Amino acid sequence: MTPLRYHGDVPVTRFDGNCAAIFQIISAATVDLRRRLRGAFITRSETSERTNNDWTSDPRLRQTRVVVFTASCTLVGTAHLMAQHRLLDELNTGCVASLHRLGEEFMPLTEVRIWYPTGSRDVALTSHVRKSSILFVAERSAAPPERNAAREVKGHLLRVRKPLCARAYLPPYLLEGKMHVGIWQELAQALDGQNRFLPMTDVTISPPAVIGESSYPFAAINKHQILHICELSEALQRLRQDVQRTLDAGQVQTPNLTTSTIHQ
Repeated sequence: MTPLRYHGDVPVTRFDGNCAAIFQIISAATVDLRRRLRGAFITRSETSERTNNDWTSDPRLRQTRVVVFTASCTLVGTAHLMAQHRLLDELNTGCVASLHRLGEEFMPLTEVRIWYPTGSRDVALTSHVRKSSILFVAERSAAPPERNAAREVKGHLLRVRKPLCARAYLPPYLLEGKMHVGIWQELAQALDGQNRFLPMTDVTISPPAVIGESSYPFAAINKHQILHICELSEALQRLRQDVQRTLDAGQVQTPNLTTSTIHQ
């Protein structure tokens, strides 16, 4: 028979000794695990911080080439949009990139070329343009976002639009194209809406941009920079079509459309 060992007045059995040994092993393993987890957390935090500093690396973003027009300069660069957002959405609401909210007051651009009215030029890896100073932003290639059928149907029900032919003067530029407003709206209601930037498609600008371009498939117009805007009548549109056909045929000189419009 194995003699009993005593700790004070309490006998210590072999089972109790085994439990103590197991407890020591578990305690050592727990301490080692805590150290490993602490090291992994620190490494992950450092990696995340480095990634967050480069917001352009967020895989949820897509790129589109744009021209940003301001009264002081013209910028050509790359805008970064969330996968299901349009350029108009980014300008009105901003975006989330690498866990940070961007684009509320400034529009971020990368790979930027800048033209100044004096003729001087500059380049920048990144540039942030104050939205309040933007006249309009033209999209050079209006590639649609990736399609999501369910979201697309819901968005269509909420945002049924109709085009209105319009001309907007944002000194020193005159823009002409199709404004898109709610199916129940007129131009006046669209101008008084909450969004700062309004959509225009099939845009022609005058004078042309410093890079030589004068037409774009899409532009977002800052309504706070509009000096005046007017809706073009169907009669004027028909007159212009007739004039264009006449010019194509090479029969007569261009009539004065301004005078014709006044007499309508």
